[in-house]
Amino acid sequence: MPSKRVLFADDDVDFRGFMKEAIEEISVEIKTELVVTEAHDGTEAIQLYNEAIEKKEPFDIVITDYMMPGASGLQVIKNIMEKNPVPTIVISGYRESENVDFIKEIGRASCRERV
Repeated sequence: MPSKRVLFADDDVDFRGFMKEAIEEISVEIKTELVVTEAHDGTEAIQLYNEAIEKKEPFDIVITDYMMPGASGLQVIKNIMEKNPVPTIVISGYRESENVDFIKEIGRASCRERV
């Protein structure tokens, strides 16, 4: 069975547990082992991501919360874009207008990276 590494960052311990179980269930359905590494905030997510790059064992996908202590989801994504871009999913419990601002900032960061 093929294997993929997933970094999941969220400051809510109960939600992290729920999502880890959901990802493991999906793993069975898609016949791909999804190995989940949990980060309790954005700072830890950045640290774990960078360590994985240094060890030449990068994550295949990142799922990050929008608002976390330490470093925001935006900071996590900026780090990913600088080091080794991979598919990233952003989750949020915030209103749509705040999410639109976040998406605009990601777009600006992406454009700056290409220049």
